[in-house]
Amino acid sequence: MNPLDTIKKGLNILKEQTHEQKTRLKADLQAKKKLSEEDEQWLDGEGNLVDEEHIVGLLERTLDYEKSLMQLDSDDKQVIQKLQDLANASSKGPGKKCKHGFFRFFTNQNACS
Repeated sequence: MNPLDTIKKGLNILKEQTHEQKTRLKADLQAKKKLSEEDEQWLDGEGNLVDEEHIVGLLERTLDYEKSLMQLDSDDKQVIQKLQDLANASSKGPGKKCKHGFFRFFTNQNACS
């Protein structure tokens, strides 16, 4: 799987993980129910996938994937790491796992020998 596909897989997993709670909270809002402070914080934080979707969209549109990765700030790189971790954690089956896949993108080294 190429690096972009891995990141997109991680985003899809994250969307699946947040879907149920987000749907419930949106229904509560439409019913004019007051959300708890915890629910509001979740929607603003963990339930808000704007950054993840933006980064994936940016990388999908780029002509030079590696150069675009290098230009991301540290927060964006953490988002990519989170998405890669989700994708890698969901991978089942035999094979050697790459523990340092994220860093492979920022160096010319193959961290998974």
